[in-house]
Amino acid sequence: MLGLATCGQLSSHYAAVTGAQRRAVMAAVYEIVAPVVFHGLTSRVERGRGHFACSQSVRALEPDCLDRYHDDVEAVIDDVFRNATMPIANLEGWVASRLTAATVDGHRRRRSAVGALQRPRVPRWLRDGLGGDPWLVDLATRILIWVGSPATAGVEVWPMQAWADSRAELTGKPLDVQATAADIQRVLAAMRQRRTWYEAYVEQPLGRKPAPLARLQGESDEPPAPLLLTDPHDAADAQLRALASVAVEAITDRLRAGDEPSAAVTEVLSTVFPPSSDVGDVIADQAVVGRVVNTVLEMVDPPQPADTSPSRRGGLTITMPELDNTVIGRWHRRLSSNPSAKRSHWRTKTMYFLAVAGLVESAPRAPLTWKSIVDAAKPGGSRSTFYEVAGAHARHPLIDDLIRDGRVDSIQLAVVYQRNEAVAQLVDETKVWSYWPYRERLLAAFAAAPRPPYAMEEALTRSLTVWAKRHPHLAAALDYTPPACAVEDLMILLHGRVAAGRAASVLTERLRRTV
Repeated sequence: MLGLATCGQLSSHYAAVTGAQRRAVMAAVYEIVAPVVFHGLTSRVERGRGHFACSQSVRALEPDCLDRYHDDVEAVIDDVFRNATMPIANLEGWVASRLTAATVDGHRRRRSAVGALQRPRVPRWLRDGLGGDPWLVDLATRILIWVGSPATAGVEVWPMQAWADSRAELTGKPLDVQATAADIQRVLAAMRQRRTWYEAYVEQPLGRKPAPLARLQGESDEPPAPLLLTDPHDAADAQLRALASVAVEAITDRLRAGDEPSAAVTEVLSTVFPPSSDVGDVIADQAVVGRVVNTVLEMVDPPQPADTSPSRRGGLTITMPELDNTVIGRWHRRLSSNPSAKRSHWRTKTMYFLAVAGLVESAPRAPLTWKSIVDAAKPGGSRSTFYEVAGAHARHPLIDDLIRDGRVDSIQLAVVYQRNEAVAQLVDETKVWSYWPYRERLLAAFAAAPRPPYAMEEALTRSLTVWAKRHPHLAAALDYTPPACAVEDLMILLHGRVAAGRAASVLTERLRRTV
């Protein structure tokens, strides 16, 4: 993508390709444009509106603010594909320099698409028809702007209360909604003096606005019942599957604690499932209970008194090479083992990992931004090196190794840790870096004293708990997201029976209880 921009062929290449290739170009440009739009425009605009929470991140944007952000991103992407016809050495900087022009042009194009005036101005004939009254002329301008906006006013056609407030402020008269409504009708009557103009620039775009929804007669203030997208029996089956998952986890805990299997299964099933599920008939049949016990024992792999050597391949035993040769393990080993201090990208990454860890632990309530991280990075933090280790154009990001591996588990893990923001991506990698010494000690313990998978799983969660207690604020960052390497290890210990999202949720809950 950067090569196309450097050669001045980005616009022509996009116009020439179709299908999957075009989507790939669009996705690559989106990764560059989206953070530039947020940090260069959206954040500043939201602060100006007083939306300080919205100015922190894309995820924090309120629905209306998020819509404006996506409109701006779309406008800037369109601008890139129209105007990136010359060699561009720094595409990100070029996009930043065109933010205002591109978004203003996009705003005008959206207005034009619904038939509204691109630049709402009150024509002289309309100004004369209103007698030059400053408030009525201002109201006419507001009407022309409003009809081209996608916003609605609840069950009203016009934002009556807001305009009544403006009327009182501009004229010095008392607040009067009815007088404002009369003023609107007077302005509309003046506009209809030129019927063709009125139909083209007022009536037509107003008709394309989303229709205001009125409350049905007799409707209560209670929120409406959600629309069920499945049949009732499908919803019931889903609920029973969820309860079954809870039951399996509870039975597993009881078996690992040494409880007698039949008693554990009977007690858990009678506790988890409601009486209406006929579970009483199930647990009364000892043959059924026996089948459930055997199935659960196969799933949880209880401790075996005989051979527990890691070389045993029967059942669910984990071998040390599997944990030594994970995707994240290879990523860490490849980068951290570079013997050259000058050329070591890991050295640069470590500088930023230290900065992130220090900021999170010393000032957990302060917003974490690329600038604060650069300022804290010693000895040589800078914007250019920050975006070498984080963001869409980072060198050797962890997420890329997971995607290149191509296996289902790796792709699932990549989806869980896919971030749109460079700072969040850097925090994820910082957690891996910070937890890594604990992981190495854990693997050394596994090698010294082989143990069955359930014991290895317990040791993993204990190791994560120790790390979280020593680094509580880093562990809590990004809503208690666990280090990606711990999630990958847990998936291996569970032999792929748990998806990445579920494994991450399990460890997240452990971190919540710990910190």
